[in-house]
Amino acid sequence: MRKTIAVLLVLFASVFAVACGSDSSDDSSGQEATSSTQPVSDDSMKSDDDAMKEDDAMKEDGDAMKSDGEAMKDDSDSMKSDGNAMKEDGDSMKADGDAMKNEG
Repeated sequence: MRKTIAVLLVLFASVFAVACGSDSSDDSSGQEATSSTQPVSDDSMKSDDDAMKEDDAMKEDGDAMKSDGEAMKDDSDSMKSDGNAMKEDGDSMKADGDAMKNEG
């Protein structure tokens, strides 16, 4: 029973040491040098995340507008070609009408 308790106590101590971040091989310091670091608040991290999300959303909006502009240009080009085809059809109809007039 004592042996089991001793093993559990050693196991608990080693888990606690790992969780606290102390290094048992280096006994000179005894503590990590974390006093010079500043804690980061959750609010500042949240605002940074929100700002990054807004930047991503703006980029996606810009990309969407760019693709919309390209689609509009393609539509305009296809309308131009449709207009040219209609003009050619009109010209051929006019020629047919003139030919029918001459025959009649």
